[in-house]
Amino acid sequence: MLPELISHLKLLPLVESCESVWPTRSELQLMAPTYESDLRKLQLLLDCDPSRLVQESEEKDVLDFQVAFIACCYESTAFILSEELAAELHTLRDEFVWDKLMLMTTSEILISRLFNYYRKMLTGEEWYYQFGDLCSFCGFVWDLVHFYQDMSYINRNAMELIERICCRLMHSKRPQLFVKGVMLLEECIHKARGHSLVDYEMVYKELNRQTWRLFEGDERIQKACVVMLTGMLECVRVLEVDRNQLMTLISNFTQFSRADEMVEILLKGLKQSNAVECSMALMDVLLQLLSIDHESLQVVPDASVTEYSLDEMYFPLVIMNEMQKIDLNSTDWWKDIIEQNKGRFHRWTKKLVRLFISEIEKFENFHVAHNQYISYLMLFTFHVGASEPPEQASIIFQQMVTFARKMVNRIDSMISGDKQSTIDSTTLRNCMRLVAANVACVKNYKQFITVAESGDDIDHLSKLQSLRLNQLLKKTRFW
Repeated sequence: MLPELISHLKLLPLVESCESVWPTRSELQLMAPTYESDLRKLQLLLDCDPSRLVQESEEKDVLDFQVAFIACCYESTAFILSEELAAELHTLRDEFVWDKLMLMTTSEILISRLFNYYRKMLTGEEWYYQFGDLCSFCGFVWDLVHFYQDMSYINRNAMELIERICCRLMHSKRPQLFVKGVMLLEECIHKARGHSLVDYEMVYKELNRQTWRLFEGDERIQKACVVMLTGMLECVRVLEVDRNQLMTLISNFTQFSRADEMVEILLKGLKQSNAVECSMALMDVLLQLLSIDHESLQVVPDASVTEYSLDEMYFPLVIMNEMQKIDLNSTDWWKDIIEQNKGRFHRWTKKLVRLFISEIEKFENFHVAHNQYISYLMLFTFHVGASEPPEQASIIFQQMVTFARKMVNRIDSMISGDKQSTIDSTTLRNCMRLVAANVACVKNYKQFITVAESGDDIDHLSKLQSLRLNQLLKKTRFW
């Protein structure tokens, strides 16, 4: 009875699908009652006698039965089930798939046969007609990656299948398929780091081909594209080489081009972004990219502060050097950044500063986290721009003064306005300290250049600009 029931569930006819005909929500709802009825029968049979399913055997019939059961459980997630049955199905998967089948001595063989099954069902162009198996594959792989954190049961052949299916999904015009492909591939990219499973070069190129979708109007696709950019960043990290040792190799120029490609994509995305959440997500990726040469420098939420609301995005961000928080009130705090400077992105300094100036007043409402991101990005831009040629220093310095003035005015209007009461004092003070740190950095720009290019000087910089900075520093001290 149990094998026949699973076979019936697997053979339940689905809507024949192609790019123009895909199961609609109403069609899935029409199929759901049949699925719900058979799934309840399946659950009752397993409650009575699960021994047939959980045999530790390498016999073909037993393994095929177990493969069909797992595929059936995950295929059911494709349908619009009632909340009660969806919860029961989740319990069924946990109890039998992950608490029993995946802990047996034959689990490795079972996983291998599952991937062979999916490889057969989702081959060539046929994958698009297998709506249930496609959902089943994505659901199973997602849980498998989280169940085995060390990726021990995923080999290179299985990862090739995952890469191929995810790339096909990302090529789809349908947002739900694009999102599904991006989320699954990005998760595998991060989890597989250090295991020599992912072809990071191929994955980077494929993700790069899809970055144009960042500029589509669909909010789901935009959010998925931000996730996709974090995947590209992970590829850059993995493919990164020691530039000091390979400056003479042609492959080293590829390292520069990948990072430059990402800066260009992020700048374009930020210019076109009209939502604060999207802007912050893009700035977070940009921040990680600017600090790619030294992972010890990171900007993270302040774990020591409890007085903030994640829902309102009013949380203080702090800069860390390894496990040590950098004290921005210290007179020489900037040395922690300068000592690790490698100047990779100095070619982008002017464009970055211009973008941050435009971001200050981009949104009418004041968002603390948004302004904190701008401030930290500016601090990292000081660090990447410390190798700027002296002849460019004057131009960049004037832009930095403009940035500092606009940031101070923005905070000042916030303090004197009626909106102060909507933001708790801790996060607002944090934002004020960051603005003051930016002003101090602009004031000490000569020290940055001197550290990076000993012997060069920028004493010719305008006294008027210095006077403005002194006024800004005075105002920030008043805060």
